[in-house]
Amino acid sequence: MFCYFLQVGGQIFCMSSSHTYTVPAYYPEFRCKTGDCRHPCCTGWDIAISMNEYFRMLGMDCSPELRRRLDTAFHLADDPSEYHYAVISPRWDGDCPLHLPNGYCGLQCECGEDAIPSICRYYPRSPKTRYAYQCQCSNSCEAVVELLFSMQEPMTFLRRPLSFHMVEHVPHENDPVARLFPAIQKACLHILQDRTRPFSLRLQHLGELTMVLDVPYHRENADGMRALLPFAATAAHADQQEYQQPGNRELLSALTFLRDYLCHLESSQANLAQESESARTLLGIPADGPLPTEVASRWVSYREQFNRFFPDNERQLEQLFVNHLCYDCYPFSPDHKTLWDSFLSFCTAYALVILFSVCHLAQLGHADNAAYADIVAAVFRMVEHTAFTRNTAILTRRFHFYLPEQIMLLTEL
Repeated sequence: MFCYFLQVGGQIFCMSSSHTYTVPAYYPEFRCKTGDCRHPCCTGWDIAISMNEYFRMLGMDCSPELRRRLDTAFHLADDPSEYHYAVISPRWDGDCPLHLPNGYCGLQCECGEDAIPSICRYYPRSPKTRYAYQCQCSNSCEAVVELLFSMQEPMTFLRRPLSFHMVEHVPHENDPVARLFPAIQKACLHILQDRTRPFSLRLQHLGELTMVLDVPYHRENADGMRALLPFAATAAHADQQEYQQPGNRELLSALTFLRDYLCHLESSQANLAQESESARTLLGIPADGPLPTEVASRWVSYREQFNRFFPDNERQLEQLFVNHLCYDCYPFSPDHKTLWDSFLSFCTAYALVILFSVCHLAQLGHADNAAYADIVAAVFRMVEHTAFTRNTAILTRRFHFYLPEQIMLLTEL
């Protein structure tokens, strides 16, 4: 679930590495909320550690009380590997057995920060080295979401020296995709941060760019991808279509896909299962079959109410998905087979954030910034810490909802 290792040409490198990373401008400002977190990352997560970390903690010199808890804190994974060797054994309430009543980590308090596993030390920071040295904070952390929601100006980036003890993918200087990656990412950021357009149209433009890049990418033609990048700069101004409210047919089609998608995942995504059921009940969505027309009118009503609750929601969505785009190394997202697969998962993530946020706040009946941040973080626990891209690529095809004209409907929710 939480992996900072990648493999290139059969070679994997694990080291304490120091490099100059590109980080978002908010990165130096991030602070963990520790005991003040409403939904701690220690609770309800299948946190895995490496073999080296597991045996290091078994042999650690510590107090008898901590030793007792450490000896029962982890169990071997079902299919253990060197880097996914043991998994946390949560308490009866789902919390980490090393958690103290005040919210702090008992291992860190007694033995120091260097004693805790790397995932606990670095989360929500996620260094990436596959295409470039970059480090983002995950949207699955409520403190990150709150920080993003507070940012008024478009996200900018800094260069900072950082050190991580992790398994490192060493970029290949001769990898044409790695050489082209900064330009592609810059083009994608240009699209998502164009505040002259509604966010839904920015997503559609991102999909158009991804679609045209996918052809030379599939043919391993880096020069062809480079030649298409000016599309990002010209299409935004050449195509000045206005946003049009989607009709009932379009809304029902998008909501039908999301129902089928969530019903398939509910058994494995317990943290969203209750929210999914609540959303279906609120909107009057049947478990199967066609959706009644009234579902569309209910959705429009709740969506308008949500916009009144959060009149600056376009800016908040921009910050969330700019951050996710960089975190996910879009359009070369993990588990992608085509660039279009990356867009399928990106748009589905957007639709899930909108669906759950609108329905959750409709049930509350009033604006609540903390509740909004919490539901967003819950969605991104699935999006950024599971094989979301691969699963979405499979499910969109299973439900025959992967063509551009279909996927673009998700942007209009």
